[in-house]
Amino acid sequence: FLLYILRKGKIMLQSVKIHNFMCIGDFELNLSYALGKAPNGYKTNPYHCFIETGTKSKTRLVPVFAMYGANASGKTTILKAIEHLSLIVNYGFNSNLFIPNRLIEEFGEKDCSGISINFWKEDLNFKYSLCFNETGILKETLFYKDILLFDIENSTICSLSKKLEKSRKNITSYFNERCINAKNHFQIRTFLSAVVEDFPGIDPLLINAREFFLSDLVCMIDVGNDVPAIDGIKLLSATFKGTTEEKEKQAIEEILFYLKKLDIGIVGLQLQRELYSSFIDKSARTEKEKDLYSKLEQFINNTINNSNEKFVYLALTTHLTNKNNPVLLQFSDESAGTQRLVGLLGMLLASIKQGKTILVDELDDSLHVLLLVEIIRLFKSKNINNQKSQLIVTLHNTELLASGLLSTSEIGIVRINKTKGSEVF
Repeated sequence: FLLYILRKGKIMLQSVKIHNFMCIGDFELNLSYALGKAPNGYKTNPYHCFIETGTKSKTRLVPVFAMYGANASGKTTILKAIEHLSLIVNYGFNSNLFIPNRLIEEFGEKDCSGISINFWKEDLNFKYSLCFNETGILKETLFYKDILLFDIENSTICSLSKKLEKSRKNITSYFNERCINAKNHFQIRTFLSAVVEDFPGIDPLLINAREFFLSDLVCMIDVGNDVPAIDGIKLLSATFKGTTEEKEKQAIEEILFYLKKLDIGIVGLQLQRELYSSFIDKSARTEKEKDLYSKLEQFINNTINNSNEKFVYLALTTHLTNKNNPVLLQFSDESAGTQRLVGLLGMLLASIKQGKTILVDELDDSLHVLLLVEIIRLFKSKNINNQKSQLIVTLHNTELLASGLLSTSEIGIVRINKTKGSEVF
């Protein structure tokens, strides 16, 4: 989730189809606004009822989608499938990413896994699909609207758009050399990433589709409480202008604004930079100190002033004593929920400012329900989420449903069906 390009825009998922993946047999998730006619007063409502995308015929999509369900119902699996698709596009095929459904005998290891997503980037609509098994990619297709841009099947380029067809000879030669395993002749690198990276400017549509996976889709799956505050601050600071120190200060001020609004007792937040050599000397005095410093939030920067010296960033929080005197605390002294909240806020606010689609598994982990409501409110607010960012999450805490923030189009109930696998209502 650290792959960011500073680019503002409307980036949204419209639908996801998954075949034979973990506990899923055949599954479809639709993120369209499903309540028919727009509610009265939706234009003046301070919260997004839906977000319109497209130019001529507007498509209405939900800004937030919250999935509830019992343990092992498949909530996380839905997000993981999207993440696995993104991993293959960004880094190439890995056999560990093929995890077939072992409970439905009609599928299983002999069948391939298929993941397809329909997404919008600005007002461009794409549908990208991959089928793969334990040996490689079996099929890869990309559509822009209803126009086929390319179709790859069994390691062979079957179809190309008119624009790509002009360079078929060069593209085919490169594809066979760089994307195909020479030993077993299976495709191990996606056509989408290869063409965009090695044939720059060949087709702006492909560049936009590639950027979606590289920088516009943020996946926070299996991170638990490990959401570093330093990373959140760094990502948010990148959305501001100025020197490094000025940008970090603005990011901290914005995070602090919401922390104060959430009333969790923190009145100040700061970064302390220290030479790595000095940091190690201090932290190596006793085993107890070693253990303490190893748990501190840190971010090592290897490229400051073109020197070989490394720096460590430590996060510190300020609280008030019973006599209203300020006192500094190491970030590791804060509760697990507070530590996670600071990191989350930085990443979520950065995504909102850049109009990204962000997936978060178990958003309510270690968070009080009132804090959860405020985070959801950030994405629902027209004033704050003015770049039309989209949040897709899994949750357990049902008290959010009583807040009235979410419409029925923004709530999914996931359950396991023994003959079909996971399904959502």
